[in-house]
Amino acid sequence: MNKVFSLTVLLLIPFVIHTMETEPVDPNVFKTIQKSNPYLDYIKKSQSSDGTKIVTLTEGGTVSLWEGKTGELLEPSVAKGKQKVQSVGFNPESTKVIIKTLQGTEEYDITDFVRVDPNVFKIIQKKNPYVDYIKKSQSPDGTKIVTLAEGGTVSLWNGKTGELLEPSVAKNKQKVQSVGFNPDGTKVIIKTLQGTEEYDITDFVRVDPTVFKIIQKKNPYVDYIKKSQSPDGTKIVTLTEGGTVSLWEGKTGKTLKSSLAENKNKVQSIGFNPEGTKVLIKIPLKGTEEYPI
Repeated sequence: MNKVFSLTVLLLIPFVIHTMETEPVDPNVFKTIQKSNPYLDYIKKSQSSDGTKIVTLTEGGTVSLWEGKTGELLEPSVAKGKQKVQSVGFNPESTKVIIKTLQGTEEYDITDFVRVDPNVFKIIQKKNPYVDYIKKSQSPDGTKIVTLAEGGTVSLWNGKTGELLEPSVAKNKQKVQSVGFNPDGTKVIIKTLQGTEEYDITDFVRVDPTVFKIIQKKNPYVDYIKKSQSPDGTKIVTLTEGGTVSLWEGKTGKTLKSSLAENKNKVQSIGFNPEGTKVLIKIPLKGTEEYPI
């Protein structure tokens, strides 16, 4: 009886090992990847069927995407916190990264990981040396860049100069699959496991920097996370980190309403209606609040 049991186990072992194999990776390209990241331990890896991409999983749980011919890093953080993963790979068309876990299968569109102009991104990094950007994407026309910081803040930048357009498109977005733009570059798209969030770029209207400096000087200990100026330039609306919405004179920075609304911590955008007669506060899943001024 014991001999029969032993034989059965031996016959099963090759089958189990075979089913756990992943797509082989070009050893020369993988050496390049390892050389550029000597302190990382890659525990799983796979190459796309067309050979153009490689996906890796580190011991720390980070899934990354690489160019399959050169080993160039395409996306440092396809997913994070993936310590308990059965396999990483691609779909047959090589258009998606597939992560299999005991809970199920996760899919990440490769088209979401759009390359960003490296020279412009260096400018952004230089301005913010202590911020770790884990995801980034550039609009189809190249005029805008969106980033996701490790702290969960999504920001919008000028794609040609690296100038900050909107410091806080969204906050607390730690568990994000990708950040990007819609095809016509008018919306920031944030994909999470719960669904897709869209943010109109037109909501992030520039504010006169000279006037905004006056507002900041009056309130040096207040962190303004969102701001917008009315179409005629006569008014400015701000949102503080504490959730207070205030209204200001757009030419002088004089306070018009110190507390137009309170406790607005989860806000998508603030702005004005086309006539500049109402302040509009957009809140995810709840809609738009209007405040006559």
